[in-house]
Amino acid sequence: MLLDTGKVDVDLKDNSSRTPLSWAAENGNEAVVKMLLDKGKVDVDSKDTKYGQTPLFRAVKNGHKAVVKMLLDTGKVDVDLKDTKYGQTPLFRAVKNGHKAVIKMLLDTGTVNVDLKDTKYGQTPLFRAVKNGHEAVVKMLLDTGKVDVDLEDEYGRTPLSWAAENGHEAVVKMLLDTGKVDVDLKDNEYGQTPLSWAARNGNEAVVKMLLDTGKVDVDLKGNSGQTPLSWAAAIGHEAVVKMLLDKGKVDVDLKDNSGRTPLSWAARNGNEAVVKMLLDTGKVDVDLEDDEGRTPLLRAAENGNEMVVKMLLDTGKIDVDLKDEYGGTPLSWAAQNGNEAVNGHEAVVKMLLDTGKVDADSKDNEYGRTPLSWAAQNGYEAVVKMLLDTGKIDVGSKDNSGRTPLLWAARYGHEAVVKMLLDTGQTSIDSRDKTGRTSLSLAAAKGHEAVVKILLDIGKADINSSDSAGRTPLSWAAIKGHANVVSSLVNDYNADVNVSDQRGASASPHAASSRTGNQH
Repeated sequence: MLLDTGKVDVDLKDNSSRTPLSWAAENGNEAVVKMLLDKGKVDVDSKDTKYGQTPLFRAVKNGHKAVVKMLLDTGKVDVDLKDTKYGQTPLFRAVKNGHKAVIKMLLDTGTVNVDLKDTKYGQTPLFRAVKNGHEAVVKMLLDTGKVDVDLEDEYGRTPLSWAAENGHEAVVKMLLDTGKVDVDLKDNEYGQTPLSWAARNGNEAVVKMLLDTGKVDVDLKGNSGQTPLSWAAAIGHEAVVKMLLDKGKVDVDLKDNSGRTPLSWAARNGNEAVVKMLLDTGKVDVDLEDDEGRTPLLRAAENGNEMVVKMLLDTGKIDVDLKDEYGGTPLSWAAQNGNEAVNGHEAVVKMLLDTGKVDADSKDNEYGRTPLSWAAQNGYEAVVKMLLDTGKIDVGSKDNSGRTPLLWAARYGHEAVVKMLLDTGQTSIDSRDKTGRTSLSLAAAKGHEAVVKILLDIGKADINSSDSAGRTPLSWAAIKGHANVVSSLVNDYNADVNVSDQRGASASPHAASSRTGNQH
């Protein structure tokens, strides 16, 4: 055999600075490891250049028990030697990978430092076992009596904090049973306690265990100012909310850094059961405003949370027309919001109108826009109809930019809304915004051919009306390249192609090509 020749350097390194022992240990080749060790000429703690891992480290991470035992039996290995990439010890890696037999061997040496931290996160083997929920490993580490159970990592978080967040009930119990954990220790990153983490993630059993210690401050705020109740209410963890309320020690109206209460969060997110629980306490101020001047009702209305809106209205303690700092009311926000699948928050708008206490034509401060203006822009036909049906709307009301609801509907191509507004007979079709543009000008510029036709056929709009820059609807359609609109304006409605804007440009060239195109 090669080793018997006596001419082989058994510790010769390859290009990665790895020795034969390193490779044999990693691959679990017990016989080879034994032969190399028997020669007595190997450096058992030799590190490679890439990861800085020793043969022991490589055997440990792969769970090769027999190899680990052989290396330990040499009495020459440094059991705490860290790798260079992550600063982890063999024990840390064994814990991470859940190799219980290997962990026991390392602990049985009596020489391992069980609290050595890695360099990446500042965490000990206990942290890793806790985060992974490895109960048996946690027990092994605790049983050494040498671990600091309240050691903080680089985020200022303890093992209890991680266990609480991840909902590892058995692990939480083991840590609490040591009697050595600070149950209210805040982390550095978010300022959250173990209770806050557990409440945020809806870990009911963990919340109960922490509350049962009698040592937690249930109203302790994190860096965002949110309490455990605030987090649970915002996310909708009903059972956790109930537990916190049942303790009777929570301040249900505590505000976070944005001035929002648990009720505000629950209302905004549509957590109906939580809203009911909070209202049932009889201790919440249902009209409390946040830093933007928004009430729980406004938050619920804004997001179309019908049942929550109903519950809040049913309290009889709501100012349904309270404006936020932008001058927006619950009705205004409900009228302007929705999406492609939701044609405006119709049910909420109806509920608010049915109270008979809302100003349906109230303007916001920021843009001077009414609920109708917003609904018209977004094409929410049902909402537009409800608002018009009140008979209390100034259909031609202008916002700060001088635009009426009709101009907004035309600008965004909402044909049905344009028709509804024209049918009222209460809006001027040629009303101009502050740049002198009409609804026809805006529709033409955006290529909304159907709206252009409605405005000309039904509304008899001024086809040659010029804006502040001297541009006509035809000019805008030509500039924006809407050939179909140009063709329609010229060939169907005889738009004047020779009107020049303030720079002396006209739509003649575009109109000429349009006419030529129509001859073929």
